[in-house]
Amino acid sequence: GQDLWLTDASIPRRNAEGRVIGSLGIMLDITERKRAEVRAQAFASIGEFMPRVKSPREAAEAIHEAANKLFRFDACNITMYDSSSDIITSLLMQDLVDGERVDLTHDAPPDCPTPFGRTVLYEGSQLILRKAADSSGPMKGIGTKNQRSNSLMFAPMRRSQGPIGYISIQSYSYNAYSERDLADLQALADH
Repeated sequence: GQDLWLTDASIPRRNAEGRVIGSLGIMLDITERKRAEVRAQAFASIGEFMPRVKSPREAAEAIHEAANKLFRFDACNITMYDSSSDIITSLLMQDLVDGERVDLTHDAPPDCPTPFGRTVLYEGSQLILRKAADSSGPMKGIGTKNQRSNSLMFAPMRRSQGPIGYISIQSYSYNAYSERDLADLQALADH
């Protein structure tokens, strides 16, 4: 169920008369190298853009663009948390509607964090991989009310004084993410 990057090389195999009767080849898994390249590009782009942002929404857009390079996702929510008022605000919320990502930020009024949102903010990143028969769980999809996210990642964004929001990346596919993906999302949130 995972995508791999492969490189291969082959040469013809010949018989005594010089006719090609097959080939000899080798295939190498270069997935880790490609992941590292994509990750470096994503972090470089956010590092170049962040010093020039003029608003929290622009920062969320830069985070979204970097996340889009790192992960396949159907839905995304990037929030800002104000601990003094205990309010969470969606800066950028997207979900799949009729096969296309649609901005639903205007549909999410500021509110108190959910109990699960508090867990992410104060206890750290979370990975939820639902099973096909599992109808339980702490949350529904981000914006699509009739479709459940089956693979979910959450990572808090923090400053020295505490949490300032979180990033949520979700897929309607099963087993779309791994612990390594969660670590990459947390690195993006930390960045």
